[in-house]
Amino acid sequence: MSDDVAKFLDADIPDPTDFPADAPGLRQLDEALRCTMCRELFEAPVTVNCPHGHCFCSMCIRTALATKDECPLCRHAIREVHLRRNTAVEDAVRAWGLARTFVLQVLREKEEAKAATVASKYFSGKPKSKKRRRTPELSSDDEVVEVGERNVSHSLKGHTSSSSSGVVPCPICNKSVPMQNINNHIDQGCPSPKDADLDVLLSPSSKSKGKQKQEWSKLFQGGGAGSATTGSKKGKGKSRGADQDADPLPKIAYDTVTQKRLREILEELDLPTTGDRATMSARHSRWVNMFNANLDASPSQRKSVKQLMLELRRWEEAEEKKKTRAKLDAKDFDSGQYQKDNKTTFARLVEAAKPKAPKKSQSPHEGPPASSLSPSDGDSIAPPRRTEVVTIED
Repeated sequence: MSDDVAKFLDADIPDPTDFPADAPGLRQLDEALRCTMCRELFEAPVTVNCPHGHCFCSMCIRTALATKDECPLCRHAIREVHLRRNTAVEDAVRAWGLARTFVLQVLREKEEAKAATVASKYFSGKPKSKKRRRTPELSSDDEVVEVGERNVSHSLKGHTSSSSSGVVPCPICNKSVPMQNINNHIDQGCPSPKDADLDVLLSPSSKSKGKQKQEWSKLFQGGGAGSATTGSKKGKGKSRGADQDADPLPKIAYDTVTQKRLREILEELDLPTTGDRATMSARHSRWVNMFNANLDASPSQRKSVKQLMLELRRWEEAEEKKKTRAKLDAKDFDSGQYQKDNKTTFARLVEAAKPKAPKKSQSPHEGPPASSLSPSDGDSIAPPRRTEVVTIED
């Protein structure tokens, strides 16, 4: 099992089933505040112009509309220009994100108290066995508490030392926050983390391999986020900061744009220009969706340009891993051996697909069908005559 799969299986994924079934309305509430596409709590929720007014994450629906202009739920035709922000749902999701952990903790404590009450009733009914009296200095309770505190402190220290240098997602707003600042971040109402807090993750720990990684390093180390906010070096781009006054990025028809012009567009947005035409088109399309979806969030919940670039970089790395894995699978696949192993199955399917003549039932007094008698030398076969027997009475 790979490390990525193991991490995924060990991760604690929030789900409506975290709440007990007998808790009235909590599962339904958690389900109602989740996107039906990504199954996560709404992030920058938008409402589409379908008859039912369905709501999705802005990034989810924008990615889906790039493939087909229809609502993923009711299949009605919709357009991206008709997406509207849903601030009421966004406020509800933010409040529920703050209360969700507290509600789960209260329910857990209630269950533990109930279990302790049942256990005390069970043991109280049994006769107490005689025990040897011990001195207070050697009380077993004190020893257990002391050892437990030591174990907990050691485990907490080990956990803190191992993860304090990394960046973790906030459980409430899903923003990338340094581990040592996660408590202050939650206490302050999940403000947008400073760009300087992400430098520990953005700076490469080893020498970059390939031209694409070098360009990403140049963008992050050379102030790519700042230049993306003030405009391009050539002065062709508008202000692209993730502030309140930023304008959405327009989409382009990649089939009508030359590769040179596409590279210029990426340069104006301070994005890497490596890769072939398909790679650059996918990079620009992903960036446009991410940038416009970020504008659908409230100003206090929007991510910085550097955070968006970090997410774009992670997305490209994940896509590159998928392509590499697909190539390896195709290389190891032996089509000849596969056909040989499934030869019997293929023959049975071919035989079943062949048309079959309909079967006709014949009576024993009828002769063979006319189609079975083949004429020879062009002579036609006359139908058999019927012989009648006449009886003459004297």
